[in-house]
Amino acid sequence: MSHLVQMAFACDLTRVVLLGVAQPFDDLFGYTSGNWGTTDSHDLIHKTSYGNAGTLKSNVDAMNAVTKLHQVECDQFTAMLDLLRQVPESDGSTLLDHTIVLWCSQIGEHGHDLDYLPWIVGGGSAAGFKPGRYLKYPRTNGKGAPHNNLFVSIAQAMGLQTNTFGNASVCTGPLDRLRV
Repeated sequence: MSHLVQMAFACDLTRVVLLGVAQPFDDLFGYTSGNWGTTDSHDLIHKTSYGNAGTLKSNVDAMNAVTKLHQVECDQFTAMLDLLRQVPESDGSTLLDHTIVLWCSQIGEHGHDLDYLPWIVGGGSAAGFKPGRYLKYPRTNGKGAPHNNLFVSIAQAMGLQTNTFGNASVCTGPLDRLRV
């Protein structure tokens, strides 16, 4: 699918893609359904949670399998970035410079908790995104910036004049420091 995305972007067939990364085959990350009393890899992720449901959080082998799963997903993300980087643009930049790639997950901390949910933005330097940084936004009452604000920043980078995305009651506008 990544190669198809690369070609569709390169010939300007589309400008937006939602690429869902399927769960990798178990043998890619050392998990077999049923290991450690789990039903599948989704169950494994929940059972390695640091919260109360994390009955396997101190099982080194189970934790290593989840770490390997995330490494496989990261490899797929970087492969997509590399494919976009290979396509030259007429201004001397690459397709990656003109593309905003967002990697997000429903997994914040081995569960569906939205606190401390990592979001990674790749590319987009032609739209003002500066790569190679780690940005941490302040937390208020235990909550970080709403992810709606990230979507506002991306929409504005694509030329849309908006200060809200989704539920306006939780969206406070674009993220500061994201674009330079």
